[in-house]
Amino acid sequence: MADIKEGAHEVDEMETVVEAGRILMESGAEIYRINDTMAHMADALQIEHFSAYVINRGIFVSGTNREGIQESKIIGTPDSSIHLGRIEAVNTLSRELDAQKGRLSIEWLSSRLQEIRKETVEPLWKLLLAYFLSTGFFSIALGIEWQDALAAALSALLMGLVSFLIGNHIRSSVLQTIISSIVITVSANILCLLGLGSHIGLITLCGFIYLVPGMLYTNSIREFSENNYSTGMTLLLSAILTCFSMAVGAVIGTGLLPFADKMTDFFPDVISSPAVTLVRAMAAGIGTATFAFLFHSPKRYYRDQGLMGITSWLLCMLMNMVFHDSALAVFISALVAAMSSRFLAVRRKCPRTIFLSVSIFPLLPGLTLFWSIYLMITGSTSDALISMRSCFFTAFAIALAISSVQQIPDSFFSRLTKK
Repeated sequence: MADIKEGAHEVDEMETVVEAGRILMESGAEIYRINDTMAHMADALQIEHFSAYVINRGIFVSGTNREGIQESKIIGTPDSSIHLGRIEAVNTLSRELDAQKGRLSIEWLSSRLQEIRKETVEPLWKLLLAYFLSTGFFSIALGIEWQDALAAALSALLMGLVSFLIGNHIRSSVLQTIISSIVITVSANILCLLGLGSHIGLITLCGFIYLVPGMLYTNSIREFSENNYSTGMTLLLSAILTCFSMAVGAVIGTGLLPFADKMTDFFPDVISSPAVTLVRAMAAGIGTATFAFLFHSPKRYYRDQGLMGITSWLLCMLMNMVFHDSALAVFISALVAAMSSRFLAVRRKCPRTIFLSVSIFPLLPGLTLFWSIYLMITGSTSDALISMRSCFFTAFAIALAISSVQQIPDSFFSRLTKK
């Protein structure tokens, strides 16, 4: 690798650091990870007095480059979507910089970041199959009958197809969400009319699994708990707006069909037999691995992610049977998932986000948040408040579990891995 000659490089050092932060933010990385990665790269590039402030969709940095020039950069980023492959690639690149410190080529680093940014387009049939399988298996994990799960999976498949067709023509995420919700609601009602499935409300709810912003809502609570109020408020408003758009789409979809009724059922809180509980846990694992594909996770992690999905959902169901307290059950399950994610991150030498973001997916309160807003829009205010309370405690339990595990030093997991 050629050394940089003073004044000869064409790529700006600070811009390269910011580009790494931009890729991470657009890929759904946590605020602390973006800060740490940019600081690490700035140190490798010998940028002195580096300082960064990251908020949702905004990065502010300043520092003194190797030529002694004080620089500042402010950038904004578009809406993020989870791309675990890019997060891991930037993390791997950041690890490689330690060996190149003092002789690092800016051009090489910039070209590596551009390679990471390159979009990998999956075939449409794979995406549609992932929508179908993830929705179907998560529907079974939530405890509905297999006929209803099949109807929900077909509704999600149709939603994925319509989203693909309108994606290049409609740029508004709100409008896209409304249209997708209409498609799910209409298709669920028509499939029930044709005899495939019988519980329209549950089928429609399960069809919304991919759309619900459970991760957004939980991350907003996490940011609030870490005193990042601006980012927390932005994520919270984004989650609420998404659920409101979904609810509007559901209401419109119901109104388009003369035989359709508004949704009235939510998932029953019933105790399953041991065999059924195991089947539901296995279904959650398959659904988790399929969602990992939709989140662009590297394939080598699918097995670990699926096993973590099984564990978190099985533990949550068992704890709920023992304590009859959903928030406590979710807290214990999220705590185990967060601990396991950090252990695997050290063992696999990758960001813990790779495992945590999908392993807690079965626990996320996205459907409950949507249900709360839907009830509010349709006039069931008292039921909406009860559902919203449950949603908040679930999200807070997950955020508390993750934050608690983050306080444990990395050295603990390193020693645990060696043993």
